[in-house]
Amino acid sequence: MVIRILTIYCATSQGEIMMSIDNATIARACEQLVYRAARYTDFEQWDDLAALFAVEGRLVRPSDPTKPIVGRADILASLRARPSRTTRHVLNNIVVAVHSGTSAHISSIVTLYMSPVAGAVLPVKGQKILIGQFEDDVVHIDGEWAFALRGGSMALEFDCG
Repeated sequence: MVIRILTIYCATSQGEIMMSIDNATIARACEQLVYRAARYTDFEQWDDLAALFAVEGRLVRPSDPTKPIVGRADILASLRARPSRTTRHVLNNIVVAVHSGTSAHISSIVTLYMSPVAGAVLPVKGQKILIGQFEDDVVHIDGEWAFALRGGSMALEFDCG
């Protein structure tokens, strides 16, 4: 395996400084972005989830792939409008392709366990299992990785109720 070292020059008031970031570090940061998105979704932390998107980021929901949501503010509004329910996203097969020190693509498989209602007491009886994937284009902005495009799709759906 070849690890590429990316050199980034940053301008500061004291002049330029050089930082080296290897692909493994970028890949790990991108994986954490995907994990945080799943966690914030499962616990309905909509402000935190929307903050993971670039200001002009786009979200293509797996449940409605023909209607992309554009812009962080509209993404947040659509998340807040969702009915409350109990979900758990299990992620696997996460593959990160680093394009540069500021751009990467993430592919991941998601298994979603879902109940149509939020449960005050866990465990809640689940009624659906969905399997899909996300294809994410991410960018490095202001020291953080953010979704420029989060594109979801569904492959399988199982009714358990």
